[in-house]
Amino acid sequence: MLRRLTKSLALGCLILAIALPLCGATKAAAQQNNADASRPAWLPKFVTCSDSPMYVQSNMSAAIMNRQREVIGKLHPTPLIVAPKEYELACGLLVKPWKYSPNGFIAVFETAVLHPSGAGGAEEEYRTISVGLVTVAPDENSVSVGPRAAQPYRLEKDIRFDRFDLAAYQLTETETAFGLRTVKNVMYAGGGGADEYLELFRISDGVVVPILSTLMISTALEAGEWRKDGTREHHDVGSGKGAFIRVLKVKSNGFFDFEKYVSAGKHAIFHWNGKAYATSDPDPLKSVN
Repeated sequence: MLRRLTKSLALGCLILAIALPLCGATKAAAQQNNADASRPAWLPKFVTCSDSPMYVQSNMSAAIMNRQREVIGKLHPTPLIVAPKEYELACGLLVKPWKYSPNGFIAVFETAVLHPSGAGGAEEEYRTISVGLVTVAPDENSVSVGPRAAQPYRLEKDIRFDRFDLAAYQLTETETAFGLRTVKNVMYAGGGGADEYLELFRISDGVVVPILSTLMISTALEAGEWRKDGTREHHDVGSGKGAFIRVLKVKSNGFFDFEKYVSAGKHAIFHWNGKAYATSDPDPLKSVN
């Protein structure tokens, strides 16, 4: 719990430090951002949003690495925001092989939008992730960006893309969805917490579309009584196990129902409504933040 909370709080802090030497798209993006003559005066000279360790660990094939600019341009064709009171940083490209598409990789291009802070610096307003499927040719001499999201998926303030979730989220006998995990970090006096969400996507008519967003883990470290030696007690709240998704054999409108459940036995059934998964059941997992 302490390890996860420490990680979450670190990712939740404003990234206004000198960029560390990272690999691949992260380093290229930082160099491009720092060399941009259009940077506003309120933006620190050295600033990066590539704080996730995933940028170092990303499972990127050589074919994609050699064509990052091309891939990013197709995933996120809209120019990054450059305005007097807003500036968009390119964080980097992350990919992971997806077994449900031959030679295919789920790709995420992340950006951060910053604005001036009251202290004379900069702070994050929100982040975006542009999501798509990148296919590498068998000879690895070319790549193609196939289905992608029609527009960047917006992550509100204090929410971060955390990792890929490529479990078998089966929609029908022939279609499988893929997931991404995001984390919302909460900080308060003496402690803090994190809420982790599953963002589920499907590929429909050549477009990547979101079909479910639901809380999966909620944990916190709360401050308690002061000890005589001047230190303070802290208590773990919530459960690191969180909730789970089970694909049921029953269908609604041609798609398998999903059951979200926790170890305590509470559960909710999500039905396909023609566009997304929804439920009228109480959520079995409540946020502790």
